[in-house]
Order: sequence, then structure tokens, then C-alpha cells
Amino acid sequence: MTDFLVRDIDEAVMLRLKERARRNGRSLQQEVHDALERATRLEPSEIARLLAEFDAKHGRIPAGVDIVALIREERDGYGWK
Repeated sequence: MTDFLVRDIDEAVMLRLKERARRNGRSLQQEVHDALERATRLEPSEIARLLAEFDAKHGRIPAGVDIVALIREERDGYGWK
């Protein structure tokens, strides 16, 4: 895991985050983690684009191929871990 500092957060944004955390019964840190997770999820259109790129690069995947290894190879090519 890594840490980072966000400077100059608008006070209204901070108040909304704190209120959301209170309503959800969790800490501000947990609320920010959740907000970042939601904000960085791939949209269905992004998933479709990545699948199309994969299909164009590798073609259809025949039966018996180790799909997990192929996914790892592709993911690592994008620098994802």
C-alpha cells in the first residue's frame, strides 16, 4: 500500500466527505478509500475496449488455453498489478 497527501481540498468537499462517513458509520479515511475505489473502477465501455484490444492482439482464445496466464500477461503490459 502507498500513502499520498492531497492539498487544498475545498472545505465544502471535506464537509461532504465527513458527513458521508458519519452517515455510513465509518472513518473519514475509510470513506476516502471507498470514494477512490468507486472513482477508479473501469466503466463497461473501458472493459469492452480492453477486451477488443486483447481480441485484436491475441485473436479468439482456444479451449484449453490458460486464460489466467493470458490475463496476467496483458495486465502486466499495462503496468497494472
